[in-house]
Amino acid sequence: MNAQRKAPLAHEAEISVFGRGVGECVVVHLGDGAWMVVDSCIGERRAVALEYLELMGVPAAHVKLLVISHWDDDHIRGAAEIFESAPDATWVVSAALKTEEFKRLILAGRDPLTGTGTHEFDRLFGVLRSRKQGQRLESVGPRWVSEGTLLWETQQARVQVMAPSPATMTLAHNEIASLLPVEGEKRRVVTQGRNPLSVVLSVQFDGRSALLTGDLIASSNPETGWNGVLRALVSAPKAALVKIPHHGSVGAHHDGMWDTLLEPTPLAVTTTYNPSGLPTVSDRSRLRALARASYLTSTPGGTRSPHRSGDRTIRAVVPELRQVSAGAVSSVATRQRSNYSGRLS
Repeated sequence: MNAQRKAPLAHEAEISVFGRGVGECVVVHLGDGAWMVVDSCIGERRAVALEYLELMGVPAAHVKLLVISHWDDDHIRGAAEIFESAPDATWVVSAALKTEEFKRLILAGRDPLTGTGTHEFDRLFGVLRSRKQGQRLESVGPRWVSEGTLLWETQQARVQVMAPSPATMTLAHNEIASLLPVEGEKRRVVTQGRNPLSVVLSVQFDGRSALLTGDLIASSNPETGWNGVLRALVSAPKAALVKIPHHGSVGAHHDGMWDTLLEPTPLAVTTTYNPSGLPTVSDRSRLRALARASYLTSTPGGTRSPHRSGDRTIRAVVPELRQVSAGAVSSVATRQRSNYSGRLS
């Protein structure tokens, strides 16, 4: 990305989705020059969110919220760099991770033999400690959130947490405890499997809404996953735009999400995960049938996409997504930016 981009106006919202085949990041303009970053991945040189803001001449200090939906490697790389560059940002994390076991995992991750994959979280806590005069890990923390938490509210914009559910907290304690390394054993605890702990956000702007789903999965448990979100029914308007959960996998599909939380035939954007070939051909067909227009951030199923200039952004994506705004100042104007973007084929 090396071409200058025009920043949105103060009264415009912008939702930009990035993903090169490994990694995911969503950058949101909340109006009046305030920005939110949800998850992080690496761009050409550093965190893609910082690269994108730089292209528009937006200082990183304008980032007010840094949300980490969950702790998979492809959602957290570069997050500490963003946090270091954004002194006024609040770091937001699922309350399902607020356990002593998770703190122990972070500390264990400092030993190269454990391979816990929590190094980025350790760096994030390090930034917090530096801002809180060197306090110990046990005494500092991010903003822990669960369903119903209100993250942001202005006259224009509102960001509300839809998940995780309270029942997820109990499951998280046992699941994370089971991942603690055993002496003499090397284990990598970050996987691309089930993600019941993921944060889900409703982003509302002047009466229009988008649903940012992280990697939340479907679950047979009526209190967790998408069942938990639908059970709670936190008040939020139906979304016209959805970031599809867990790279479009069928394991994250839930009919209730589409029927209850989204407008009929919304716009859908899916980040690819090429090591698993997600979304598959059948996944893409399913999404095409459900959405008015469905887009990918890279060519699915291939190797990690090479670095390309921002000029390669698929031009058809931008006007299609801008239809959400219907030309009105008082609605959501969305623009998608990605080095490899395109309509599902």
